[in-house]
Amino acid sequence: MLRAKKNIRKGTGRGHQPKMEKKPWNDDIAYAMTFYKFLTLPTGVWPLQDYNFFATVRSVVTVSFQILMVVFQCKELLAGCNNSNANLDSLMIIACNIMAVIKISCYRFHSRYLIDNYEKAVRDYSQIKSSEDLGIMKKHAFIGRSLCSSLICFSYVATSIFMIAPFFMGSVDTIINGTRTSLPKTLSYPMPSDCTLGNFNISITLYCFISLLDIMLLVSTCNGNIGNDCLFFGITLHVCGQAEILKIQFTRFKFEKGMKREFKNLLSRYGELLTLANYLVDTISFVLIAQLFVSCTLICIVGFQCIMALQYSDIFMLAKSLTVLSTFLLQLLLYSYVGEYLRNQMEQVGYAAYTSAWYDFPISWRKDLIFLLMRSQQLVEIAAAYFFPVNMRTFMSIVKTSLSYLSVLRVMLLQI
Repeated sequence: MLRAKKNIRKGTGRGHQPKMEKKPWNDDIAYAMTFYKFLTLPTGVWPLQDYNFFATVRSVVTVSFQILMVVFQCKELLAGCNNSNANLDSLMIIACNIMAVIKISCYRFHSRYLIDNYEKAVRDYSQIKSSEDLGIMKKHAFIGRSLCSSLICFSYVATSIFMIAPFFMGSVDTIINGTRTSLPKTLSYPMPSDCTLGNFNISITLYCFISLLDIMLLVSTCNGNIGNDCLFFGITLHVCGQAEILKIQFTRFKFEKGMKREFKNLLSRYGELLTLANYLVDTISFVLIAQLFVSCTLICIVGFQCIMALQYSDIFMLAKSLTVLSTFLLQLLLYSYVGEYLRNQMEQVGYAAYTSAWYDFPISWRKDLIFLLMRSQQLVEIAAAYFFPVNMRTFMSIVKTSLSYLSVLRVMLLQI
């Protein structure tokens, strides 16, 4: 009864063209989805795009650039001619590149799950009739846009700091024959590149070109990493909004003659939402393994940079480290918030059904309702590798562990 039929088309997304993309969007659909389309269409991940050759090329080109950045930064680390801050920046860029590759690959591999979710979302906006239900949907769309806009702004600000970093490294003070002298430094780039490019006599034109290329690659990494997160957050919050609407419908449902079809529709809708939520869990499960590991590592690395910047009174490095650290913490916080919100919303559908006038239902209806209550007790939650739940408790545990580690490092630095 509660087992929804899978409406997924055959194939894994290759050559698949969503039908609803061809229909013009109304203002509500555009408000809910244009933001995510703008972020993910350049990387070839947008679920409602035409899955043709050009979409594949966009994904392949983006992944190739990320892999090249990993190779280049690994070469910088192995050369060993940079300072500690540059090495930490290289590690951070490598981790973000790897996450971008994993997310693009997983979203393309599970594209049919995302396609089904987003097509159902377009259908929900197209078929909505109640102004109250539309208000709930727009509320969740607003929450998604607000959270993702904050995350994107933090990430772009962090990227901008990398862009302007060369302008704060124009000279270095040194002492020659007892006199303090300001000597020009070698040209610096948005990404650590001194070991590879520092020995070449590069013209100003070529320097500007390389710097512009670095900026484009950093923005591509930002969109491939944070942009894909926003795509997931947006559709997950939409499913939560549909669960909220279903809770209201169950609470207000009363038995009357000829209402059997409406009751069956409510049960079927719950089964459909369970299916869509499980699709999202399957899509993000492997990504979360890498995301949690990378987030914990980067929080510790960037936190260590903050400690070093405080110790040496480096204001610019402190500002950059705090901005990057805030981005990683906000990213992990949003995963935890969305995961807990999805679990609570799907679980509370069962409580809403129980608060209905079930005592007036026929015996056959009560049996169906019992199955719904039993199914609602099986939690639908976002989990890394299907066993490590990502919720607010997980976030607090990671933050506490990271701060404990950083406090130990701070004590060690003070004793040196």
